[in-house]
Amino acid sequence: MEKKIRYDNLDLLKAIAIVMVVSLHIPMWNTDFIADNNLSQYVQYFIRIICEGVPIFMTINGFLKLRNKESDLTEHLKKTLKLFVLFFVWAVILIIPSILVGGPFHSISDIIHCVLKTDIGSEYTGVLWFLIGIIATYLLFPVIHRIYNSDFRLYLYFFFLVGFFTVGLGIIYLIRDFILVSCGGGAIILEALEFLERFRFSSSSAYLLYVFYFMLGGVILHYYDFIVKNKKIFATVGLCSWILSYTYAVTISNVCNNLCDPSINYGNIFMTFIIIGMIAVSSDFKAGNNPIYRLIVSVGKCTLGMYLTHTIFIRVFQKFVPTDSFTKRVICFAAVIVCSYVATAVMKKIPLIKKLVEI
Repeated sequence: MEKKIRYDNLDLLKAIAIVMVVSLHIPMWNTDFIADNNLSQYVQYFIRIICEGVPIFMTINGFLKLRNKESDLTEHLKKTLKLFVLFFVWAVILIIPSILVGGPFHSISDIIHCVLKTDIGSEYTGVLWFLIGIIATYLLFPVIHRIYNSDFRLYLYFFFLVGFFTVGLGIIYLIRDFILVSCGGGAIILEALEFLERFRFSSSSAYLLYVFYFMLGGVILHYYDFIVKNKKIFATVGLCSWILSYTYAVTISNVCNNLCDPSINYGNIFMTFIIIGMIAVSSDFKAGNNPIYRLIVSVGKCTLGMYLTHTIFIRVFQKFVPTDSFTKRVICFAAVIVCSYVATAVMKKIPLIKKLVEI
């Protein structure tokens, strides 16, 4: 049996991704340079605009899943069912603290309603929208895996097709906004962009975006050696994408006198190149016997549990540490990272409990 290559850099990127996610949920960044025009806000906006952990998680997940040449459909469906059960279990776990402190839940139907209404903005279970996205992607995985291993050209076609309906539309929106801001019109061009938008499958491509990043992981896997060989080029492209997205967002914000959504990179082409650049930059990372590197890899292995538990610790710490200053937000952020990591590491040592923090 062929021994699999160990990619410590992927655990490094997962550790970075969970740090990004927690920083957003504190929230740590004060980015409104329109309301408070000083250097600090511009710097925080620059950092915030790259803090998109979920696309990184999905890309790495696709990389690791698609590297397996064989895939047992029955086992995969069992794992997907486990994720579905995990979603409901964690929904209850996240709601329980609110019940204990006299939250807005007065009956079983209130709890069920909260669980079924789970979305990115849900107060108690919003963090679980990530699991819904994984489940949606995993339902397509057997088809994606078969195409990837049997006909990579067809896989690329599928990848670019999904890309058009996700980051492709993101490009259209960027161009549209630039035209409106820069020249206030260009009717024919705007109509052409609206025409292209009609080819989208639905009014919401949120979970299709998950599929895109998952498939991006497969593309990176296929061309991994090429990316590593030319890592300086890909690292430069990634850095330029980060700077370009920042420049675009700041320009639009200042012209409109209204802050451009700092999550602008979540669903556009900039993030795609940023992720590839991160893969290239981190390719030489090896944990070895370095205790700090080994700790980073350990954090990378605990990211699912940290993702699921961190909002509980945020609620607890914000009761005692007001986040009205950047210093206090950093303290809260560090405490949440440490506690969610330790809690997950401990849970993974307990046979039955570890199933709550592992896929």
